[in-house]
Amino acid sequence: KNHKFKTKFSSNFKTKTKGGAMKNFINEYKNAYLAEFEGDFWGRLDKLCVTLCDPKFHPSIYLSSKLNSLRSHRHKPVNIAVVGQFSSGKSTFLNTLLGEEILPTGIVPVTAKVTKIEWAPFSLLKIVLNDDSEILREVSALQSYTDQRTKIKSVRNLTIFNSAEILKKVSFSDTPGLNSRSKSDTAETMRELQNADGLFWISLIDNAARASEKDEILTLPKEIKQNSLFLLSQKDRLSDDEISRVLKHSFDTLKDSFCDIVAISSRLQKDGKDDSGFNKVYNFINNLSKNKEKIIEQKTLNLIDILVDERKFYIQFYDKLCEIIDSWDKSCLERIEFYAEEYAKFYAKIKEISTDISETFMKSIYEKNSEYFRQNNGFFSKNYKKNEYKKPYFNKDEALMRLIYNDDNLSSIFRRLKSNFKNLNEQIKDEILSDYTRLKDEILFFKGEFETINRQNELHSIIEISHIAKIASEVYELFLKDFEKIYHEFTQNLALFMEKINIKIINNYQNAVKLSADFIGDKVLKSVDDYESDPLTFSLFYPKFDDFSKAILENLQYFEFENDFIGTSNFISREISHLRDKKSEILDKNYSYINAQKFRQETIISQITKAKKEFLNENQKSTKNLESL
Repeated sequence: KNHKFKTKFSSNFKTKTKGGAMKNFINEYKNAYLAEFEGDFWGRLDKLCVTLCDPKFHPSIYLSSKLNSLRSHRHKPVNIAVVGQFSSGKSTFLNTLLGEEILPTGIVPVTAKVTKIEWAPFSLLKIVLNDDSEILREVSALQSYTDQRTKIKSVRNLTIFNSAEILKKVSFSDTPGLNSRSKSDTAETMRELQNADGLFWISLIDNAARASEKDEILTLPKEIKQNSLFLLSQKDRLSDDEISRVLKHSFDTLKDSFCDIVAISSRLQKDGKDDSGFNKVYNFINNLSKNKEKIIEQKTLNLIDILVDERKFYIQFYDKLCEIIDSWDKSCLERIEFYAEEYAKFYAKIKEISTDISETFMKSIYEKNSEYFRQNNGFFSKNYKKNEYKKPYFNKDEALMRLIYNDDNLSSIFRRLKSNFKNLNEQIKDEILSDYTRLKDEILFFKGEFETINRQNELHSIIEISHIAKIASEVYELFLKDFEKIYHEFTQNLALFMEKINIKIINNYQNAVKLSADFIGDKVLKSVDDYESDPLTFSLFYPKFDDFSKAILENLQYFEFENDFIGTSNFISREISHLRDKKSEILDKNYSYINAQKFRQETIISQITKAKKEFLNENQKSTKNLESL
């Protein structure tokens, strides 16, 4: 009973557990892919992001993180990255905006880590370490985590929480700059710029737009330039004329990199002066905050362009593979008529040689006087009658001496015939194999180009790029192996056929000549015997040229190979046609595979483009409705 109860309980528990897991899965799927979205901008963005993160697209973790970051702007203000070379006044500028001395300043680089400044009703410092652990400290401890003169390698970034009113509209990211002593910190700055909604580039007014600075500015992400200010700090150190000259020089040098160039003075702002330049800064922040949805929309569109370009790259990968196959030189497979003509010439040469042999045989045909006795049966007695006549005589030994034993001419002829036939087949084989060799070389070059390919952007799918690399690395198995097999079969068949011709015709010529001589000689002798036994019934056999020619051709197996050397379905035509048919089958299979892969990428592009279009159309309708109100 105890055992039965346990078994029943266990079974019920498993059933409920499985049922519960299935329900949870269905609910999660519905929430993720069948969810209803709000009708505002952020609801439309949520819907678009769900499409872009469809599992069948194999989205990268970074893409999901990036999209989540864009969606989180619903509850966060815009973010402005602050960049500049050391001692340009970044920290002083931010302290002035915040109205509080929060960030450390100094004549040596002190901002060694990205320091984010966000709103909170209290002051607090959060330190994120490289192992993702977090430390909370008072803001007064900030300098010990940002000063480049201290060992802070374990710190990834910092966040200062402050109650300054301006932080409700905007958050800031104070960066180590693009000329930091640490490559990792410079990379962190670049990542921060890619995530930022706007940019303040700060430069000392008397060092503005120098060549080194311009080179760094050129590395800025293109999409952030339309929401960026170039700030010339410490304007109070120059006269108005000097400021005008610096502004003109900066504008001429950097007009394509920033939406505006402004001279500012933190000292004048703290003193309450109207000409501090900070009014333009505040206006810039207000406009950026008001246009938050437009900024997020544009960043989303930029991201979609990257994803579409990624898929286009994959399509180009498959197109390049198709181009290699399409450009595959088919000329040698189109030379069937030429090869057939060469085979027919070889066949005709055999007959020409047999003609020469027959003519030599005919020179050894003579006529000799002969006699035979026939019995006459009388009534009383039997007697024999002598009959004289002329009989044919084939001097076989003389003919063979001329052809084989005392003359090397026939041997030389067949050696040349063998060499020519071998060269012909080698030429065919080389030309056919060169067709495959060209494909092989191009495919292997293609393999080397793509088998170690890496993502060009963190937004790209790791799974997709790995699939591309896998196809490139397995290109032999996928595309070359079947081709190699049919070409190997072709060369084997060609070699076997050539060996067959060598054995039965070329190397057999002496035996064929002897057999032919024996055959004709025996036929002559038999005719003489038959004639002498019964002259009224039998006639003498005088060998003619055709008799020798036919005998030689038969003993050379000439007629056995007639269909292999002449006609529309000769051996070489059959083999090349078979090779071409097999090649077409393999090509069709390869094209089918490639086109299926391309179609998948084209479908993804279509789905992404459709989602993008719906997103833009709904945003435009919403904007028009708001304008009409």
